[in-house]
Parts: sequence; C-alpha cells; structure tokens
Amino acid sequence: MRSSAVRRLGIPLKLIVILVLKFIITSGRLQPAEHVFPTDVNKALLPNYRQNLNDCHLRYHKYGDYNLVYPIFGVPVRIGEFAHMAAVGWIKSNNVVEFSCGGSLITPSHVLTGAHCGNRDGQSPDVVRLGVINVNVSIDDPSNKFAQQYRIASFKRHPEHRFSAFYNDIAIITLERAAIINDVVTPACLWNQDASEFPRLEAAGFGQTSFAGSQTPILLKVELSPINNAECRNYHAPDNRRLRQGIIDSQMCAQDSKMDTCLGDSGGPLQIKLMSNHRTTPYVVGITSFGSFCGTQTPSVYTRVSTYVSWIETETNTSFTSAECTARYVHLREADESMVSSRVGDHVFIEPEKSYMDIETFPKHQAYLGYSTGKLIQWNCGGVLINEDYVLTVAHCDKFVLDQTPSHVKIGDLNIHSNSPQAQIIKIETFIKHPNYNPGFLNNDIALAKLATDVRIGFSALPACLVNNDLTMPFYEMSGLGPYNLNNFLRDDEVASLNSSLILTRMRVDPIPCQRTNSNEFICSKNNKFLVPDTCKLEHGGGLERETWHYDRYFQYVFGLGVAGNDCGFGSEAYFIRTAAHSQWIESIVLGKNPAPVLSRHARQIVFPTDDDSFYSTVGRECKTAQNTAVCCEAPTKQTYKMKKCVTYWKQYKQREVEEYEGIPSEGRLVQREEYPHIAFVGIRRNNDISWRCTAAIVSDRFVLSSASCVNAELPNVVRLGTVELKSLAGSPDVQDIAIEQIVQHPNYNIDTLRADLALIKLVSSVIFSSKVLPACLWSNSEAVQLKLYSLGISENQLIVRPRLTKYNQDCRKFYQLRNLLDNEQLCAENYYISNDSCQDRNGDPIEGIIATGGIKISVIAGTTAYLSGCPGNGQDTITIYTRLSAFLDWITTVVES
Repeated sequence: MRSSAVRRLGIPLKLIVILVLKFIITSGRLQPAEHVFPTDVNKALLPNYRQNLNDCHLRYHKYGDYNLVYPIFGVPVRIGEFAHMAAVGWIKSNNVVEFSCGGSLITPSHVLTGAHCGNRDGQSPDVVRLGVINVNVSIDDPSNKFAQQYRIASFKRHPEHRFSAFYNDIAIITLERAAIINDVVTPACLWNQDASEFPRLEAAGFGQTSFAGSQTPILLKVELSPINNAECRNYHAPDNRRLRQGIIDSQMCAQDSKMDTCLGDSGGPLQIKLMSNHRTTPYVVGITSFGSFCGTQTPSVYTRVSTYVSWIETETNTSFTSAECTARYVHLREADESMVSSRVGDHVFIEPEKSYMDIETFPKHQAYLGYSTGKLIQWNCGGVLINEDYVLTVAHCDKFVLDQTPSHVKIGDLNIHSNSPQAQIIKIETFIKHPNYNPGFLNNDIALAKLATDVRIGFSALPACLVNNDLTMPFYEMSGLGPYNLNNFLRDDEVASLNSSLILTRMRVDPIPCQRTNSNEFICSKNNKFLVPDTCKLEHGGGLERETWHYDRYFQYVFGLGVAGNDCGFGSEAYFIRTAAHSQWIESIVLGKNPAPVLSRHARQIVFPTDDDSFYSTVGRECKTAQNTAVCCEAPTKQTYKMKKCVTYWKQYKQREVEEYEGIPSEGRLVQREEYPHIAFVGIRRNNDISWRCTAAIVSDRFVLSSASCVNAELPNVVRLGTVELKSLAGSPDVQDIAIEQIVQHPNYNIDTLRADLALIKLVSSVIFSSKVLPACLWSNSEAVQLKLYSLGISENQLIVRPRLTKYNQDCRKFYQLRNLLDNEQLCAENYYISNDSCQDRNGDPIEGIIATGGIKISVIAGTTAYLSGCPGNGQDTITIYTRLSAFLDWITTVVES
C-alpha cells in the first residue's frame, strides 16, 4: 500500500498471506500514482452500458491490486564513491611517497593509467594506493583504515606509445599481489563502444585546484562536457610537435569553463555512472592525457578507452563486456540515488519503489505477439490486452520478423522463450492495422489483434484501462526487454545472478516535449540517467502506462505504445503512440455500436442527478426543481407516509456510520446491533413457532419490500423488525413482530422468468421508528447503479452482510448465457472480492449501496434477489440477478403512498 499508513483491508487472511508472499518473492512495482482519481468507492457508479475502454476500474474492479509495496530498509553507506580510484606514487629518498598520477583499478591486480605516468624524472612509479581519499595521510595512520598500498610489479605502456607524442597514452600497471576487493576498493568497468552520447562526464583526481596552485591531498571530482573532436582541434593545433596529427579518433575532449582536470590528475579516469540492478557502476570512458590550464575553457584531451579494450583484455586476461564486468561487482556498488529516502549515521535508507527500473512479475495485461515457425511460435512483439477478445499493439509488428503477420497472442505468461502452464495462447483471427498507417512512418502506427477466442480473465490476465482523454502523468512506466541479471533487484551484498535470460522489464520514463515532431499523436520521454549497455531495449507495442489508485484499488492505465527508441529512453529519446489520439478508432472496432438494450415492453427512464456532491448529499424520490431534478427531504408528519422522507428519519435518529466494505470479508460477516436497521424478516407463524422464509426491506411505516418468488409458494403472515437475530424473543424492547395485512405482488410478475419479481407486504399496524428500525431509501437512477453493493440475508438465524460488485448486464449475458436478462428491469452482481461465490444470496435478499449525507451513511436499496446463476460454484464464477428497483418506483410509490 502506498505511504506508511496501511489502508484498512477487508481481504480474507488467506489472501493477505498470498499477497505478502507475492511481495516477498517478487519485486513489485515502481511508484504508483495517487490522488488522480476519486477515492470514495461508495460514489462509484456503473452505467447500464459500456461507454468506452477506460473502465477497467469498474468492469474488473474485483481484480484491482492492493499493491503492498516495498518496505524502506537501510543499507551501509558506501564510503568509496570512487572505489576504483588509484593514486600512483613515487617513493622519495626519505621514504615519503609522492603521488603525481592517478589511475583506475580495473581488476584486482591491474590499474589503468596514462602511459606518460611511466616516466617522471626518468623514474617509473613505485606504488599504488587504493581506498584512500586523502593521499597525505600515511598508510599506517589509524584514520586511513580503508587504504591499501601495493608495490608495482610492472608498468606496461601501449606498444605504440612514444614519450615524444600524446598518442596511445595508455598503460597497465600490474600490482605485486591482488587487492582486497570490498565496497571501498572495487574495480571499474570500461566503456567499450566507439560512440558515447553522454552530455556530462565525471573526472576525479588529486590534482591542482587552480592553475599554478598547490596539489590537493583530497580526492575531488568535477563534471565536464564532452565536445566533438572537430571542435577540439580548434584549441589544439597540429603545430604542437607532440600532436602532429592533431586530435585523432583514439582521443576525446571535454571541458568546463569553471572546472577542469589539472596536471596532478594525469592518468585518472573520465567516467560515467551507468545503472543496472538498481545500482550504479562506474565506466571509464577516457584517461586524462594532457591539457592547457585549469579552470579555463580550453578542453583537456583524454585517451579514448574504447579504442584499446581488446589490448586491455589481452594484457589482463579479463573480459570487459558490459554484462560480465557489471555482474562481477554489482553487489558492492552504490544504490541508485533515486531510491535513497534518507541518510542516518552510517546507513542510507532505500525505497526501492522509487527506482527507475524493475522486473515485470505480474503478466496481467501484458501480451506477446507470436509468429509461427513450423510447430513453434516465436514471440517477438508486444501488446496490451484491452478487452477479453482484443490486444492493442503497433502496426509495424506486422512483418516484424520472418516477414509474417503475427498469428498468435500469449497472455498470462511473461516467459519469452517457453510457455508456462498458465499461459493462454490464442490464435489471432484478424490483425487490423490503422487505415492510415504507412509502413516506415511512425504516424498511425497502431493496430488491433482480434482474438479467435476470449481470454480467461483473472489476476494473471486482466485488461488494462485505455486512456482516451488528455490525462497526463509526471512520469510513466514502459515495457522493455533485458537480461535478468542486469535488471533484478539486489539486496546488500547479494551476489549477482548468472541468469542472463531475456525478461520483460518495467522502466520509469520522464515525459519531455518531442524533439522531432510537435504532433499530439506522440508522447516522448527521455531520462537523464544512463543504463549499462543492453540492460533494456524497447518492447515494440509494449505499454506506456501507470499503475494508479482508483477508488480503493490500483489499476493499470495505458497512455501509449512503444514505437521507437534506444535504451528504453535512458539517455536518448523514446517515442510512444498516444492511445487517446486513436481512441475513437479503437473503440469503434472493439465496442462497435453498443448492442440494443434488452428492455421490457414498459421501459421507463428516470432523469437523475449525475455523479457529483449534490447527488450524494440527498436521496429519495425526486421532485422537480429549477435544475430539473433534486431530492426533497420533508419533516415527518402524521399524514400518509411519503417515500421521500426516508433520509429525514435516518437524520432524526442519527444512525452511526456503517462499517465500510474493507471490514467485510468475501464470505460476509454477522451484522451488529443497530446496523442495517431497515432490514426485516418475513415468516409464517404456526401456533407458537415461526418459520422464517426470507429477508425484506422496510420502505414505509406500513410496508416492507421483498421478492414475489419468496412469498408466492406459501403466504407468510408475520414480519419481524428491530433485530439482527431471528432467535430474539418477541416482546423484547427492541423487537417488533407485526402481522401481515396484505401481500401485493407486481402485476407483471412471471413465475417462470422471474421478471418483475417484487412484492410489497402491508402490515396490520404501523412500524415504530427508532435507531434500530428505520425505512430504507430506494435507488432511483435508472441509468446507472452503484458499483459497490451489499447483499443482506439470513444465515443460521442471523443477519449476514456480504460484499457485492455490480457487473454490466451485457457481460452477464455474454459470459453466463443469460439471454433473457432485461437491462431496464434487472441488474447482476458478483462477489466483491476474489471469491467467485455469490451463492449465499436468497430470493428477496436486498442489495444496497451506501451514500453519505449530513455526516451519516444511509443504506439505499438498488434491488432484490431474483435468482442465481452458476451455483453451486465448484470453482466456477457465480452471479446473482436482482430486480432493479428504479424500474418499478412508480408502482412502489403508488402502492405505498395510496
């Protein structure tokens, strides 16, 4: 859960254990978004018909993620920010060591430096000191406890180096014995690519802090800007006898008007810190060779390391490929600064969810597109599941490999190389490219894969919400592909994995204005951080998204699809096709024209206020106002009961707040005293015994409402109010047992189809209202119903409240084959949580929502139970069909108020 405060969760204990285990085993998510959407789920409305594809928080609410995030934990401070920095020294006659060159530890036994450091007054250097920041402190000084000093066994210059020239200015020092590797003394890696587009590089050394100034004993670092060689030649003319060829490709230049490396830094590193495994690894890009003055605009010249990597590997017998070098000591590297939440004493506190990288662990909406190769399928493009039968991707995935149109989609499995047992591999029926797509161009690069069969929806296969408006985020997450051992999170001193399998990654991306286009069709990103090479490559068709808190759970919102970019937008621009720019085209295909509603002959539509605060501050039977509709709450009188008075009675008796859903587990819980005071029990009295048949709701001082199917078989004759336990004795102060005067079934009630399954039960005498007996309010919005509902019914002689989640009727018709489900007269709902069981509901049980007004929460009845589908569940989903009260308010009002 985001923030240190844990939200109240009403999840069953077993589910909490599962979620915690998932958290321990997997890495979780990057930082989710908060405060974007409404958070009061009691105000969530589900429209009768799907409006768009931006409804995952409604349609799939039960599968939303509570997302228990990483804890903040402490790790030791890494003392050696430049743990590879070496000081190269000469022993003087008085045994004092004079350090006049720098270098970089690149293996436990080798230091990389400048070849010109091999000759100082005709002498080669004698020692190398590591793990030290102040070179003036003796190696034996107690304050220098991390220092290591070694004799030099050999100093090998590049074979083409000449002291008379600045070229090939590179050398390898071999130590007399291997250094002890720890977090203060750790070898660096080598940048082995010819091109480098880093805007800033770091240099470090013990050099002069100003021209002709004294040498600093303290290790200092500066940031410099690389410049191209052509520009650098303007400062370093070839008339210099040591630079007769000018600046050549094996050299590079960097400068800053205020900071520069000075003479004492000769041989020291010019470097960049690259990220992998949530940590940063230093890569030596250049070796300080020569310069003009300190603190001037004249650029210094560095030996370009990438030119000499092959020679270095031969001399050291060590591979410096990025993956191998990074993995060797990544467990000793500093944590990426973005994760550091605080520093206390000798510990830094890490918040991993703030990292820029993560491994995707839950497949959910992620999809792979496959290309048939005989009996095998090659997974090579990405996509996003947006409906049970559609995957959204990019058009250039057509002919992406093998000159083929993708033939299959894989859902619920992140394994690229093989298929896990839980994988859903489904044939693509049609690959639909945008009609204006032109191969080779980014515009309109979007496509839909229509699946031959529906995806089985669940926690491992869940459509994402498709953003179809101008909503933006300060940063997003994107899908990438990279080796496991460069992306997995490493705890302190955990050895790097040898697993280099390609896996799906999640990378944070920071949006920027697009540099090459001003079209609103694209979202562009560029992170200022840089990755170790091959850590992440853009997944074509993968989502640009953000996990966002909506009402009471997290859901994935997709803003775009990856179309172009290197290194997943780290250090270079990445392009994403904006879904909102094509939402009309997408929805026209996926949703088509909404199917005609299945209505009864007497369809009735009621205009009702929209989802705003005025709607939730009032409730009841509407009366016309200047704003067309509103709700009136009149003071109770001795006249005939009016339906619109329900709120007045709740306010009068100040019913305390009902516990929220998070306190109700999936199987339900016992109702406590004074909760749900509008519930009544309908029974048959025989002599001194009462057989209780069903649950009802008090709707006035003389009527309770239940289902016709409950009272049809054998007419009941008594109603009990004011209790939550059926064993309560009649005559107790709180209990009211009232005889039934009349039962009025709806005239359109059909015993076979259970249409209009309603009955109003008139009592012989008036109900006495109190804090334990109150009339229910009735939901009158015929165009939508609350998403989050309660079902109330009897179990073992006690009243039970159970959580329910409203579903689209069209989904109930499709997935449960309920072809006779009437949109205007009926609604369907399922268990609010993971459990697929709603079989506890019984005929007549009311289903209701909660609204807040005047500081109290009031129950509002939306329907009564008519019948169930899929029961007993036996592992299959079940739903309950309810009679929709908004369709029958005229009839109810006429009977009750007559």
